[in-house]
Amino acid sequence: ASVINMPSVESLIGGLSKLSLGPLSGIERLKQRDVTEFAHLVIDELCGGNTFPAAQYQDVEDVHVIANTYHAFYKKVVGADLPKEKILEELKKGGVSDAASTLLCDAITSRLPDARRAAVIHASAIGHSHLVDFDWKLNLVLSSDKIANVQQPKLLVNLYLSDPRHPEKRDEVLVELSAQELEGLLSNFASINKAIQDLRV
Repeated sequence: ASVINMPSVESLIGGLSKLSLGPLSGIERLKQRDVTEFAHLVIDELCGGNTFPAAQYQDVEDVHVIANTYHAFYKKVVGADLPKEKILEELKKGGVSDAASTLLCDAITSRLPDARRAAVIHASAIGHSHLVDFDWKLNLVLSSDKIANVQQPKLLVNLYLSDPRHPEKRDEVLVELSAQELEGLLSNFASINKAIQDLRV
């Protein structure tokens, strides 16, 4: 069995900065009347639609970078389920004017159901394997090579995965969680459940 540690919340949400990103304030290079259309074109791509049409903004310097930046930002908004107040706060921190912030915020909040649905579809398409069974046990780490007395509980979870393309084979993954990591995981599950319930509405 392979042993893995749980990734951070940031890596679960973010893993996208292989893209070329810039400051959120780059949006100020657009005329205010173009901000709403720009935002919806970015969201279209985020939802699995057409690739962002950079050719429409040839007069805007580094438009690809701006588009990538807001693709990443909106992905974070959806993944972290940020409320409107928090979205506006993040944009303000990024140096975006109040007028543009309102337009950018209104665009994503008006399309949150579509964006969440797209995120679920994307996540389910990452792999074919699915969970068929699990087992768990609790270990108490008493010491380490550096500290004589640790007494740190560790939860070990065995996940048994099956791939419908190879039904005769079953993979086993061992996940090791500290108390803090377990607390973060359970918190993520609560957020995931809320997002699923919202999709059903």
